[in-house]
Amino acid sequence: MRKLLERSPLSTRQDRQARAAGTGVGLGLALVFSLIVALALSGCGEGYPSDDRVLVSPFEMNNAQRIAELNHVGSDARAVGGNGRQWRYTLEDSCHLEVEHRRRGGAPVATRVALTRTMDAEVAFDDAGKTYDVVLVDHREDPPVRVGTLLKSEGWTHATQAGLLLDLVIRDCARPAAAAR
Repeated sequence: MRKLLERSPLSTRQDRQARAAGTGVGLGLALVFSLIVALALSGCGEGYPSDDRVLVSPFEMNNAQRIAELNHVGSDARAVGGNGRQWRYTLEDSCHLEVEHRRRGGAPVATRVALTRTMDAEVAFDDAGKTYDVVLVDHREDPPVRVGTLLKSEGWTHATQAGLLLDLVIRDCARPAAAAR
């Protein structure tokens, strides 16, 4: 039995050295592979903005912050959608919303609307222009009346974001405490 163990490949000194060398090669390959993966993953951040804006819930904003965010969305919708319009928003203390848009090289077109509790912003797709439009709708009438267009964007995300912000502006303008400020 002793002769069997001595001749067994597991018991010779040379075999143990060979296994140890093989393990070293395996560790070396694993290290090289890990380094390649780390280098590949380090490039994943390219193309992303390095200065992300702070995200704040629109429900936690006041109306001044919402209007500032709307102005950001209005300028971003122009850049992304390429529809050539620059959108700007101003809210007066009396809850009058002024919406100004301008086509490239054109004169600005402004609309001023008194916001009421019966209004809300709706997103609709315009087949002719291939844009998502945020439209102010007054529900005092039956059927509801479209008061004006508040944004045209080729991006659904911009339109829905603007619609939510505008609905919250309307909500807070309609509150008696907000009107007394």
